[in-house]
Amino acid sequence: MDRSSESQRPTTTGDKVTSSDIDIDLIVASIRSDIRGRRGQWAYQSVHSPGFEDVTCPEPSDGDDYGPLLHSHLRQVNQPYTQFLFGLDLNPSWMDTLPVVGRLWTSLRRYLHQVSLHYVNKLIRPMLQFNRHLAIALNLMTRQSQKQETEITRLKQRLDELEVRLTDVEEEA
Repeated sequence: MDRSSESQRPTTTGDKVTSSDIDIDLIVASIRSDIRGRRGQWAYQSVHSPGFEDVTCPEPSDGDDYGPLLHSHLRQVNQPYTQFLFGLDLNPSWMDTLPVVGRLWTSLRRYLHQVSLHYVNKLIRPMLQFNRHLAIALNLMTRQSQKQETEITRLKQRLDELEVRLTDVEEEA
């Protein structure tokens, strides 16, 4: 550090900083630069994770070997199914009609049903999230497969052209 920057350092008296030469933007930029440097050391890579709406169901392509069956299933998987959370649904019981015990029985059933629904919904949320990620992965893999299929078809055509040219060259020789 040079002498000019040392003279600009704030002096402290107790807990107070007495210099007004503090540049907060410079400090924040320095911290951000340090963080970027550390991330580079850790080989940190920021990966874009597409949301469910970013990756839609691919359409069947021409020459698709999978046929309509795969795309029918993909469309079903991509249907929004976030409303699977269950609500209170109690069927009447013969004990509900009893004078005093009926009300107590109904209250107890309702409470136990709500407790069980709480845990069922708690289990369903991660499963719905997993299914959503699985649908995205299937969509991406299907798109990649379609691209590869197109590339393979193009390469087969190119190979056929080269074989024809090779045959022509051999016949001329």
